[in-house]
Amino acid sequence: FEYYVQVVHGRYHTPVAGALTAVMVPGYQPYLNSGQALAILAGLRGAAEYETLLHVRGRGLQGLDAQSFAHLFLAALIVVSNLGGRRARV
Repeated sequence: FEYYVQVVHGRYHTPVAGALTAVMVPGYQPYLNSGQALAILAGLRGAAEYETLLHVRGRGLQGLDAQSFAHLFLAALIVVSNLGGRRARV
């Protein structure tokens, strides 16, 4: 992404848009703030938001659904294990 911003914006003065993994976004935020990058899709959530905007159900929304379910499942496991731990102490 950095190479494309330098070449496309630097040589042709054309803003660039990109889809990045969520952990990459903070490092490329200065390009967005300076106007060199027109837009950044940030990770799975950005892909799902873009699909929602286009009224298309694709892999981004499916992946976000799966990720949300996994987070809820882990939260439920934490609650159940905490309740089990309290009962063992009493």
